[in-house]
Amino acid sequence: MSSLHARRLARWLPVLALAAGVAVGVPGSQAAPGGALTVTPAQASPGEPLHFVGSLPTAVRRQIIVQRGMYGNWIDLQTRYTDAHGDFSFRVPKNGMPSDPYRVMAPRATVGGHTYAAVATPVRTIATLEPNVEVSLSSAKVAVGRSVTLGVEATPARPGRPLMLQRRVSPTAWRTVVQSVGAVEDQYGEGSFALDTLTTGTATYRVVAAAWKGAGWYPSFPVTLTVTEGRAR
Repeated sequence: MSSLHARRLARWLPVLALAAGVAVGVPGSQAAPGGALTVTPAQASPGEPLHFVGSLPTAVRRQIIVQRGMYGNWIDLQTRYTDAHGDFSFRVPKNGMPSDPYRVMAPRATVGGHTYAAVATPVRTIATLEPNVEVSLSSAKVAVGRSVTLGVEATPARPGRPLMLQRRVSPTAWRTVVQSVGAVEDQYGEGSFALDTLTTGTATYRVVAAAWKGAGWYPSFPVTLTVTEGRAR
C-alpha cells in the first residue's frame, strides 16, 4: 500500500464508521429469484442514502429484508414491508465497502391462509465513491498584508455542501476560523478562502467538508502559510 493511499484511508475511517453499524450480521435465507429492483444512485459515498424501488411477484403485503452481500453471505440490514401489490420504495444508507451488492429478500410467509415461498430480487451493485478534499495555497510564503487564497477541491462534488476553514491550535486540535454560509462548494466541488496575513508567523490550515445529506464529514491534508516581515507590493 502506498503512503498516499494509507494516509487517505486513515482520513476515510471516520466516514466509514458512520455507515459501519447498519448491518446486523445475519446471513440471508435461500430464496428463489424473482421480482424487480432498482437502486439509485449507482455510485455513492459511505452514508449517503440509496433509493430502493422494486416489486415482488406476489401481490400481497409481506415482510421483506434489505440485504448486502459480504464474503459469500447475505447480511440483513433492515426489515420493511411491501404494499398490497407487492411494491416497495425506501431509502437505506450506503455502506463503506469498495462496492456493495444489494438485494431485497422476502422470507417464506403465510398471508391470508396461503403460504408463499421465499423470493429474492436481482442483485444491484453500487460503487463506492471515496471522499477526498484537496487544498492548495496561492502562495506558501508572503509578506505582511499580501493576499493569499486557499483553494479547495472536494470529490465527489456536492454543490451546496458547507466547507469549514480550520486552523491548527495544538498538535491534536483545530479551531474553525470560517464556516461557509450557503452554497460555497459549487457544482465542481470547488471553493476558496482568503487567509489572514496581518501578522507575521506561521499558521497551519485545513478544510473540512461538512457532513452532508447522510455522508460523513471529511478533512483535507494540512497546509502551512508563512507570513514574513515587509509590506505587500
